[in-house]
Amino acid sequence: MYNFHFVVNPKEKIHFQNQKAQIQIQNITRRHLAFKIRTTNNQDFKVIGNKGIINPMSTNIIQILSNKENIMKAKFQIMTVIINPNDNIDTAFAKANSEQIQIQTLKTKSTFGDDTQSLISETSFLRFTAIPKQILPITSINDNLIAPINKKEEFQPTIFHLLFVGAACLLIGYYTHMFKSSSKNC
Repeated sequence: MYNFHFVVNPKEKIHFQNQKAQIQIQNITRRHLAFKIRTTNNQDFKVIGNKGIINPMSTNIIQILSNKENIMKAKFQIMTVIINPNDNIDTAFAKANSEQIQIQTLKTKSTFGDDTQSLISETSFLRFTAIPKQILPITSINDNLIAPINKKEEFQPTIFHLLFVGAACLLIGYYTHMFKSSSKNC
């Protein structure tokens, strides 16, 4: 699913290490963005900073803690809506229609003691445990450069490709002309 307001990292599955994980939500607009995060399993997971406002062209890091060592299936739903910086988050979501709210769902990756593929290390987690923090604003993104996630890269010919194809066409045309003119002389 491609979202116009935000980009989430990880894109599909949340990886836990030592019962901890993080989600990065990147606001790719020039407006403030309110977000809420919901989970299907409130008993096993605590989302630190489950709602907030992301400044334009900035990123928030959200921490997720699990009270279980073995992570089972769960889903996290990230909802965003464009907001004025002084507006109430809950009111903004209540007033927004379904077309204004953008949603992305992430799943947990089941872990049974094997935490080798984690997004964060123990030391980086300790720096962000209190509250979600704004990190440095990102540079301006040209909307034309943002491609849908599932779109495959298109072939872009180089000058070498064009010269090769042009030379091949000239040779084919030359030999075709030679063949036609030699058959007329017979």
